[in-house]
Amino acid sequence: NIDKKVGSVVMSAKSNNIYHALAVININYADKNLLINGCKVNLN
Repeated sequence: NIDKKVGSVVMSAKSNNIYHALAVININYADKNLLINGCKVNLN
């Protein structure tokens, strides 16, 4: 499924016009074939 929530993103404060982020993926999805698009992140 596309756009299915499989975890969370922890993002740092902006530093030198860059944000650093860490993706935390639910263990139930860790062994699945995941496609992570790092160009666009929707945070709700």
